[in-house]
Amino acid sequence: MNKSLFLAFLFAFSPIFSMEKLPSEYLVKYGDPQAEAKVTEYFSLSCPDCIKCFIQDFKPIQKEFIDTRKAFWAFHPNPADLLTLQAMVCLEKLTEKEKITFLETVIETLYEQKVFEATNATSILQITMQALGKPIQNLNELEGIKTTKAYQNARLYLKQPDFVQDIPTVEINGKIYDAFPDTKFIKRQLENLAKQKISKKAPL
Repeated sequence: MNKSLFLAFLFAFSPIFSMEKLPSEYLVKYGDPQAEAKVTEYFSLSCPDCIKCFIQDFKPIQKEFIDTRKAFWAFHPNPADLLTLQAMVCLEKLTEKEKITFLETVIETLYEQKVFEATNATSILQITMQALGKPIQNLNELEGIKTTKAYQNARLYLKQPDFVQDIPTVEINGKIYDAFPDTKFIKRQLENLAKQKISKKAPL
């Protein structure tokens, strides 16, 4: 389906709310929620830069900051395209651990096969869900997707005038950054946060 037509279909009759993230069930979370730094990365499965960023930059960040409990990381879908909306339909059926497996499997497969369009990539979602023991049929049927909770939540999110549109984009402790969130940028921001914390604790 043409993207502009899909967005028009998605927005139809949607009420306007102040900016809110998608419900937690659609986020893929890594690390300790009590960590000092809380990062949200807005992404789309149809965005080649998002896929590349995950493959090349996320794992070093995970090792240095997430696994050491210095940062909590949540991947937040930007459902302005059909493939990401289809992924949301899948995510709402998965446990927290399964969501991580789902996201990593799908992104790695998309990267390897260089497929980013819903018409060609939907089968990757379905195969991954099948492997997780939670198969989903008819993901390509838009009328069926329209009846899902994921569709309704995506529609409300995208109707907001100030939802995050540029992807990939990161939000760190409530502040959204315009810079491309590669390893160098994220490391600099998280190290600065750590320094600020130390300086606040230092005696006068």
